[in-house]
Amino acid sequence: MQALKGRQVLIVGGYGEIGKALIPALKEQKAEIIIGDVKKNRSATFEGIPYFRLNASAPDSIEKFRAHIEGSGYQLAHVVNVVGGLKESGLTDMFKTTSKEILKTVNTNLLSQLYIVHGLAQHIKETPGDKSFVSVGSVNSQLGFSIPFYSAAKGGMLSFVKPAAMDLGRYGIRINVVSPGTIITESTKKQPKDFEDRKKSAALGRLCTTTDVADAILMCLKMENYTGQNLIIDAGQTAGAASSLFEQQRRNSALHKSLEAFHL
Repeated sequence: MQALKGRQVLIVGGYGEIGKALIPALKEQKAEIIIGDVKKNRSATFEGIPYFRLNASAPDSIEKFRAHIEGSGYQLAHVVNVVGGLKESGLTDMFKTTSKEILKTVNTNLLSQLYIVHGLAQHIKETPGDKSFVSVGSVNSQLGFSIPFYSAAKGGMLSFVKPAAMDLGRYGIRINVVSPGTIITESTKKQPKDFEDRKKSAALGRLCTTTDVADAILMCLKMENYTGQNLIIDAGQTAGAASSLFEQQRRNSALHKSLEAFHL
């Protein structure tokens, strides 16, 4: 059964790398795809897919988008927001980060998610059948990867998703977050990361791809009783982090006992 067949799915920020990976999966499900992004991309990947200008960080832009699609006869069933990212290298250092960089990070990674839900919930409310929002978070909200402001912005979605699920659930609207671990893309290659160390820290000894993230998003779209949740897709990075912490604590404990024995 193709639960998404004929259903209109908006990908906010759809011209990014996760959006590109999600499009084939949605086409296979025979969903009707719409892209909302700040600039039109004329790549063959997006040929034939309706495009509307949409700046997720600007409420006025979201309102214009909503009026435009309603005037054009669209009725969205699902909204997938893949807007986000870490573009400021200074964010890895608490003492070098500027207030401007903090604001940009919060706008991109948190407010853009909240604005989209707030601005389009009334529209989706009128759609018959299953309907949902899916936002992309990050395991950085739960792991200490030394990017505190980005992590805080992503963590804000986790604080939002459960109470939002209660409010939206009264109207049959679901909302979930997909939190990827480290994924190697053209964008992340430019960031100061040690990918080999990240692989070693993951339970499966590898990192996820954008296709893995797209598959997780698709699961959220298709599971009609799934709401208010954070679906982690990280090849076991969070499990590995917990294991590493336990091992460090074990070593510290052993060292402490050795020192006690020495002093006795």
